Amino acid sequence: MKPIVVPGYSGWVVGAEISGGVWQADPLLAFSIHAPVFRGSYSKPVNMILDEIKKVAEGREVVIGGDFNLSVSHWAGSEHPSRKQDLAIQARLSDEFGLLNCWQAANPDQPLCQTLRWTGNRTIPYHCDGLFVPRAWKDRLESCLVLSGDEWNRLSDHNPVVASFTRLTD
Repeated sequence: MKPIVVPGYSGWVVGAEISGGVWQADPLLAFSIHAPVFRGSYSKPVNMILDEIKKVAEGREVVIGGDFNLSVSHWAGSEHPSRKQDLAIQARLSDEFGLLNCWQAANPDQPLCQTLRWTGNRTIPYHCDGLFVPRAWKDRLESCLVLSGDEWNRLSDHNPVVASFTRLTD
């Protein structure tokens, strides 16, 4: 594994080039994001981070995950509809990067699970953490869960998103 620097986002984005795995592209670039706020907006820095990841990736296959601090999934039945900026970032991850939202792909037409427990209202299912993988992995996606419970409550105000895949066969 080789560290990958995303210029201008030290501490906010961690990247790695990973070789010798069971994915289709080798090496694979993986990025973990914790989006900062910029002048009251999370969508601006997320777009700026995606711009930098695109430059670093140079067309190579990527996995992007983390805390985007904005809604990364959409459910039509939500009483809290996604904002235009959030939908635009979701579309960008899909269209420009060719990525699949693991949670949405594994749980189609399901209400969003809570990934962030608000301090003001812990019942709102705010889904700001996500995992995005190459669309070509869709047939191998077995499940995607949002883990919750006392153990996670003690560790963070976020619930982790975990995806499972079948192995790539030769």
